[in-house]
Amino acid sequence: MKKLNIEEKFDNEVKQRLIDSQFIASEETIGAEEFNDLVAKTNELVERMNKQKSVPQEIEEIIGTDALHLFIDSSAGESITADYMQTTLTATVERYFNDYSDEVVSWQWFRESGDSVEDRDSDAIWSQGKTERMIHLTEEDFTGNIHLRPIVFVCQAMVHNQRLIVQTKIG
Repeated sequence: MKKLNIEEKFDNEVKQRLIDSQFIASEETIGAEEFNDLVAKTNELVERMNKQKSVPQEIEEIIGTDALHLFIDSSAGESITADYMQTTLTATVERYFNDYSDEVVSWQWFRESGDSVEDRDSDAIWSQGKTERMIHLTEEDFTGNIHLRPIVFVCQAMVHNQRLIVQTKIG
């Protein structure tokens, strides 16, 4: 059988598939109306196939990727009331909804309370010794800047030779 030049109405991928399978159709062999209908249906099918997600994509959207993820949970949520400035921050490492927190070899918490040299120095001192998965924060951990801007708490976890970092803003 002779390979036929497929009409320009197909995109290149569809043309190549038709040629490779030695599908023979043209306006001459099946008629103009049927050929145009075949072209339209084929293009519609190709468009639908291109829009469909593969099973691995759908699974990844549901259960996540293979990567480890670090999360911070605050017992007080993301806002602190002026009359009760306390919360407990708990860090969790997960992969596919499985908790890997027990496999973390080191935890470190940092605070970012402002932009001044004094703020940065205070934050560096505050961070010393904050090496547990959970930290309880009280009014003095928030500094006076809590009334001006949110205070950022950053957690770093070392697990499976990876450094995971996440932050949360409170205030």
